[in-house]
Amino acid sequence: MMLKDTQAELMVVENGILAVDACRSRQFDLVLMDIHMPEMDGIEAQQVINAHQPNLPVIALTANVMSSDVRRYLSQGFVSHIGKPIDMRALFGVLNKFCSRL
Repeated sequence: MMLKDTQAELMVVENGILAVDACRSRQFDLVLMDIHMPEMDGIEAQQVINAHQPNLPVIALTANVMSSDVRRYLSQGFVSHIGKPIDMRALFGVLNKFCSRL
């Protein structure tokens, strides 16, 4: 719902395995990756995606907002971090940085 006004094409999946499968079968401009998911967490899913598509920006979404957490996610290959609850200005700022169509 937060991205409805952007007219972006969105795909929502329920877990990390489905996220990896989606990235293998479709072309995406970027991925908003929840860190805590069933089946395969967001960190592992990001690592698998990055191994196959190193130029696909994957952004961490998590309630873990301590600076040490953010640094850890960035060092693991996420290109950015958006904290929960999601601040719309932060979300659109990150999306504008990585997606020229917004």
